Amino acid sequence: MADDVAITAGSGTNVSADERTINSVTVKIQRVIPLGGSAFKADQISPTSTATSASIAARETRTRITIVNDGTTALYLSDVATNAGSPATTTDNSVPVPLGASVTLHSTAGIFVFSGSGTGHASYWEEYDS
Repeated sequence: MADDVAITAGSGTNVSADERTINSVTVKIQRVIPLGGSAFKADQISPTSTATSASIAARETRTRITIVNDGTTALYLSDVATNAGSPATTTDNSVPVPLGASVTLHSTAGIFVFSGSGTGHASYWEEYDS
């Protein structure tokens, strides 16, 4: 919802919300569309054994991204925050994506993708609001 919509309890714009208890306090949680977006992007990358930058850039309006390892070597995923903005260089703080496997993430973060050895290949698609 836009920040410029005035909401007055009992009048004005209707907002759909659920009631939840968080830390012993009853609050209203706004309903949102959990999946899907108004735009779609498909692309391919060829990660090496050292991720020198976020292979897939952060996108604030991303709702989900699916990464498919369609190469010939295992791939590893790590987020920018885990590595304090630095490239991922080891498999210690990463998630493996075996050959032929895919992973779907519901994240807006930048993603480091790097190979176990040599040059890998991955295809991905992301849904986001434009």
